[in-house]
Amino acid sequence: KPDTLRNYEIGAKGSLGQRVSFDAALYYIDWEDVQQTTGVPIPGGGPGRFTVAPLNGDSASGVGVDLGLSVRPIDALDVSLSVSWNDLTMDEPVFSFGGLLYDKGDRLNQSPEYTASGSAEYSFALGSSGYQANLRASATYTSEMLTSAVFGGATVLEPGDSMLISRLRFAIEAPD
Repeated sequence: KPDTLRNYEIGAKGSLGQRVSFDAALYYIDWEDVQQTTGVPIPGGGPGRFTVAPLNGDSASGVGVDLGLSVRPIDALDVSLSVSWNDLTMDEPVFSFGGLLYDKGDRLNQSPEYTASGSAEYSFALGSSGYQANLRASATYTSEMLTSAVFGGATVLEPGDSMLISRLRFAIEAPD
């Protein structure tokens, strides 16, 4: 059945002149009939598994914090950082066909506890022709995420790797 999500949040956004802006939020999530996926073995004992989706749990809840900061030290340079943390977990155990799929307190599938990102962007004129150059570097970090799978009748929470994705971009913008 469909899920229902209630999110209670208190936060602030502000700036210190034209060069610094910030935001902060503290939130609580109350999620009813939360839908989750579970991996099950391929029939016949083949390698790998396939995903069964969605399965409803009674509810999940948790608190979280989001923080962000943007700074413009000079007119041509923008730097930003953000970080997030959450403690979103199952409120009750979830059973299917008599087997425990998720225990009370388990994190939701594919739900990272931490994320962080940062970027720096520098723009400059290319001569007097009106062309602008833009150089941007960014990185995003995501902490490990759990994935549930059923093996031999028991549910196993498999940790995935944390991820760090970085990008570098150079662009030229024509005057028109």
